[in-house]
Amino acid sequence: MRNFILILTAGLLASACSTTSTPMPSNTAVEDYILVAELKDAGRMRIRASDRWNAINERYVVYEARRAHFLIGFSRDCPALVDGIECRDLRGSIRGPGDLVGCMDVRRDANYLRSGFDTLRSCPITEIYPIDEVQAEELRNLGLAEEPGLPSR
Repeated sequence: MRNFILILTAGLLASACSTTSTPMPSNTAVEDYILVAELKDAGRMRIRASDRWNAINERYVVYEARRAHFLIGFSRDCPALVDGIECRDLRGSIRGPGDLVGCMDVRRDANYLRSGFDTLRSCPITEIYPIDEVQAEELRNLGLAEEPGLPSR
């Protein structure tokens, strides 16, 4: 019976470690998408506490509001966007991964995010592109379309 439990535990651990997550697209793939889709930098966007974001990779996130979607770009790779680390806001409340507000970020205006001024997870925002829901889904799935084995940037 003891051997059976050990084998079962080892099998469960092996299967948990072998699960694959959705591959992240390279920065080049996202930049190519921006060029092909002819996205224009809006420079700012309205934010609310209920809004969420999902990381595409370490340099881009898709921001989701109730009626709008945006692609946000950063000046450098920001591992804090994809590592799932919780952080504390200025009042000491814990903010989970994907929370748009909090995390002691720089905000010049409580109602807007501005490129060139504000940060998300301490990463400087350089681009804010309005996108529709279809484009948001295409960007989320961009990593699946890339050829396996090619180096990503």
